[in-house]
Amino acid sequence: MADFFLAIPVILQHEGKEGTLRADPGGFTRYGWSTAECVQLGISLPATAAEATTLYQKYFWNPLYNQIVSQNVATKILDDCVNQGTPTGIGNLQKALIKTGASLAVDRNFGSATLAAVNAVAEETLLRQIRLQQYATYDTWIRQNPVRASYRNNLASRAAWPDPQGTITKALIAGTYTADFETSVA
Repeated sequence: MADFFLAIPVILQHEGKEGTLRADPGGFTRYGWSTAECVQLGISLPATAAEATTLYQKYFWNPLYNQIVSQNVATKILDDCVNQGTPTGIGNLQKALIKTGASLAVDRNFGSATLAAVNAVAEETLLRQIRLQQYATYDTWIRQNPVRASYRNNLASRAAWPDPQGTITKALIAGTYTADFETSVA
């Protein structure tokens, strides 16, 4: 079963330590927590990775994720929710599940029906579909403001995770990644 503490290193790596990105409405960010988000939640900006980890567990780790069979799928879901917000992340997941044949509504809530659907799909099949949905939302975000184009490679890499050779990242950017990508490349 999935474990938050196995997922969090990926999140912290993707989020980075601190900085301010151009065209990012959240302002200064530390360990992925933006000043704007912290003000909205009435919390302090985390000073350490340990503090950020506690916040991620509290605000983004749904206890039902502990029942996900695939650690990679649970990590992917958490990562998308952290980066794009839980409603978008769960919406992407539910759209991906529907693409695999699951019969469920895109209600943007992770409940027992979504959990059952997640555990009924083979890991790589679901990861392929999540990557496609995640990258599509990134692409839409970039198209809304051309200044964001400089983020495309990093966002494609994030959507492609896990992708140790960078093959999926390149295919997402090129528009050649499909639901059967790995089998067509092998």
